[in-house]
Amino acid sequence: MMNADNRGLGLHAEGEIRSMPQIWRTLTPPVYAAVSGLTETVTRGPVVLLGAGSGYFAAIFGQMLLERAGLHASAHTSSDYVQRPPASSLELMRRNPRPVAIALSRSGETSETLSAVRAFRRRGGSTVIAMTCRPDSALAREADTIIDLGEADELAVPQTRSVSALWLSLLLLAGVCNGQDLRTQIMDVAQATDAAADHLWSTLSDLAADGDGQVLLGSGLGYVLAREAALKMVEMGRVPAWAYRTLEYRHGPLEALAPGTTLVGAFGDDLTEAELTAVAEAAGATNRHFDIQRIAPQQTGPVGMLAQLYAAHAYSLLLSRRRGFDADRPTNIREHVGDVWLKDKQ
Repeated sequence: MMNADNRGLGLHAEGEIRSMPQIWRTLTPPVYAAVSGLTETVTRGPVVLLGAGSGYFAAIFGQMLLERAGLHASAHTSSDYVQRPPASSLELMRRNPRPVAIALSRSGETSETLSAVRAFRRRGGSTVIAMTCRPDSALAREADTIIDLGEADELAVPQTRSVSALWLSLLLLAGVCNGQDLRTQIMDVAQATDAAADHLWSTLSDLAADGDGQVLLGSGLGYVLAREAALKMVEMGRVPAWAYRTLEYRHGPLEALAPGTTLVGAFGDDLTEAELTAVAEAAGATNRHFDIQRIAPQQTGPVGMLAQLYAAHAYSLLLSRRRGFDADRPTNIREHVGDVWLKDKQ
């Protein structure tokens, strides 16, 4: 059972995670209206997605969604985009006079992402779309279009509901680019997550154990979520956590599994029979398995990843409490990194 003294830790983070479904309901109408006007801009491509930390994982999520919609998209950490731009990305920009950047940042003050946006402009980029919780931020001032996610802003340092708002925005954007209206599906996921919340938190509290670490498996969009969840575990409670692609885990890292290690997963919206078999085999090597496919509210398709994200963030918070950490105020990290200005490399 959770130490009663630890239940007061991370209260802002808990409230922000629990509020995710309401944030999805609140943001879906204005975000859908905003991205509906961007279809022509985004589909002309190529699209460069830029972010740091959770913003980078959101960028990868967006890249995969846009690729599913038939667009050419590439995700980059903001720092590497400035200092080590891929030759293929630069060549695409040279061939296409109207490349688009989507910059993702909760604070809008992350200096690496601002450096990346400015590098994109210098390289001939034509349009910058900012997805941020701070519409009066430096990033917003740099952008041509702002997706205002202010309702999802947070008090806790680790990002949770703001991440879900970024994912929501990218789902809606990719949907309209692919001729799909995902609003009803999002409302269904919000309703299902709210309905399952009390049982979900109770179940996750029983699963959260301070053992020998967390191994997170995911495929496709689920691998992005596994990486985001591993980051959250480290940020919130210094939990030893490692993310792997579901089938790649069998090629060596499987040896690390033993009783006391928790296997989490597999995350994903399109898991194959081979992947589900691999998870079952891996679960036999440990006495702790958090089967996200059984525990998270079951919703099909990419929109269902929002429910899995909710569960992953809640589990990360509960792990931090088990270890006696205050997820609201980690010791070593800041709300944003605003003092790393990078020199452009053409």
